[in-house]
Amino acid sequence: MPRTIQLNNQLQSMKKCTNSISDFAGKIKHIGDSLLATGEEIKDYDLVMCLVNGVGHDFDAIVVVITTQQKFMSFEDAWFALTMH
Repeated sequence: MPRTIQLNNQLQSMKKCTNSISDFAGKIKHIGDSLLATGEEIKDYDLVMCLVNGVGHDFDAIVVVITTQQKFMSFEDAWFALTMH
């Protein structure tokens, strides 16, 4: 349980800062995989929201596209869209 709390806190507080989008998304994916390994259910939606909430204002236009789609984008698709920005 403490490990799950720690991982969830890390996930929720992540910011891109000076990392590339690929590095940032990779870190999110790694934490998500670690949560799965503890038996915690993690949804793609949660990972996408951490990704778009952590990228900063330079990506506002693509974040709007990602979050307003009729069908919510997968984590990999959102990662790709941000990389192409």
